[in-house]
Amino acid sequence: MCGIGVTSAMERTCRPAAASERIAASRPAPGPFTKTSTWRSPCSNALRTAFSLSLAAFQMPAGLLAERIGERLPLAAGTVAAGAAYALFSLAAGYISLLVLILLAGVGSAMQHPLASSLVSKVAPAGERRSMLGVYNFSGDLGKMVVAFLMGSLAGLFGWRAATAGYGLVVAAAGVMIFVALVTFGVGMRPARQ
Repeated sequence: MCGIGVTSAMERTCRPAAASERIAASRPAPGPFTKTSTWRSPCSNALRTAFSLSLAAFQMPAGLLAERIGERLPLAAGTVAAGAAYALFSLAAGYISLLVLILLAGVGSAMQHPLASSLVSKVAPAGERRSMLGVYNFSGDLGKMVVAFLMGSLAGLFGWRAATAGYGLVVAAAGVMIFVALVTFGVGMRPARQ
């Protein structure tokens, strides 16, 4: 069911047989998220796993890359790539295209954890590194809650495609701003050769 014909399968399986025409008419048009938004769906679980797997698999390579070229470019490029993937979610025609975009979003997001933590450690005074990393991690968790609330609200108002496109554009713009800020402050450059 997760393959090419996922939309037609969703049309058959997602219509409540006993629902009135008015309830059935209020359902969203079939798309990649119509059936894949339940915990029991193998498709939904595969999509969640794909993001987590790519996020986990690319954090070590991100750290190794930053040791060679610095944090600046991988962090900014990863954020832009994740934003582009989120924005392109709105154009996903089916399961396979959504899966590829989720993998790209995971790879881009993988740059953030090791590289941003490294930058916080570099700029924080020696006695304040632990508390600064705590503030950084707390802020990230708080941001995840705020984004989840905003995305749910925006998806309810404008539909999931518009919400993810807007979110992706904001994330991509943040990647550009991260690059400009790191260049401006002279942070995240290529490490000096020893």
